[in-house]
Amino acid sequence: RSDRNRLHIHSISSFPDAPAVTLPFKLPKTTTLPLAITLPPRSTSPMFSLDEKIKFYLCQQPVSMRYGIRGLTNKVLSWPGFSPMSGSAFIFFSADRRQVKILRWDCDGFLLYQKKLAKGSFRNLVYKGSDGCLQASYEEIYFLMRGLSPVTMKADSRFRYDNSGI
Repeated sequence: RSDRNRLHIHSISSFPDAPAVTLPFKLPKTTTLPLAITLPPRSTSPMFSLDEKIKFYLCQQPVSMRYGIRGLTNKVLSWPGFSPMSGSAFIFFSADRRQVKILRWDCDGFLLYQKKLAKGSFRNLVYKGSDGCLQASYEEIYFLMRGLSPVTMKADSRFRYDNSGI
C-alpha cells in the first residue's frame, strides 16, 4: 500500500508533540477539511437571554408544572397560528401562580426557563374567559417576573434574600 493514497492530518492543537492522524481511506480531490473552528463575533446580548427583541406570549390557562419541553411544545402547537420554533417566548403559569415556565426556541434547540417563588405569587395578567395566548411586552414581563405593579410601582410581598453580606 502506498502512502500517496492516504490523507495525513496534523494536529493544530496546543500539543505540538501530538502525532499526525492517518485516515485509512481516500477522499475525493475536491474535499476540504476545516483546519480550525472560529467562533462567531460576540453579540451584545448574553447567551440564553430574554430581551426586548423577543415576542412574549402568555398562556391563558394554568398548566401543570410537570410538563417539560415536549408537553409545552404540544400546548403551543394546539393554538392556531403559533409555532414553538418561531423564536418567541411562551410563558406558562401553574394553577396557584407560584411557578412559571418559559419556553423558547434558540436557533438549534429549546430553552426552558423555570422560576418558583418562595413566597407570594405572580400577578394575573391574563384576561378571564379567553383561550390560547395573549401577547405581552418585554416591560410587562419584566414587571411580572420582578413582582412589580406597573400602575402603582409598588413591590409585591415576596421573599428577598440579602446576599450583600457574602
